[in-house]
Amino acid sequence: MSIRSLFFRFDGRICRKDFWIGHIAVDIVMAALGAALVFGNAGIAASVGVAPSFELGVAGNVIVSVLMLVAVVAGFAVAIKRLHDRNRSGWFILVFSIPGFAQGLNPVLPPAAANAIHTVLSVVFGAWYYVELGFLRGTVGDNRFGPDPIGDAR
Repeated sequence: MSIRSLFFRFDGRICRKDFWIGHIAVDIVMAALGAALVFGNAGIAASVGVAPSFELGVAGNVIVSVLMLVAVVAGFAVAIKRLHDRNRSGWFILVFSIPGFAQGLNPVLPPAAANAIHTVLSVVFGAWYYVELGFLRGTVGDNRFGPDPIGDAR
């Protein structure tokens, strides 16, 4: 599978190994871009207690933000293809977003309760995400999303 296909196509299936390669690559890119935002912006750097190393400026912030969006899309592509290997629709990715939606409880509940709920949901759904996509075997043989990415090697 080509890099372009792995990161920017939403059809087909990928095996666990390709999921981990893609997932770790996206994480590294996101960490580097996040560091660029923190260390390249005096306001953000001060809020986390570090000194800015350089100044990105408006153009730099726009470029880093666009690259972060590209990395998010690549992460979705990798996860969706892995869901396809598990014979699940790509829309199932929304289930793993439930902890993010739980942050909407902050105005409704006391902060400690809202944070506790968000933490528990993040741990439960995060563990489910990694077990489902990173450790469980995909559908053996062809499924509705395409041929088995491993073939007869299972």
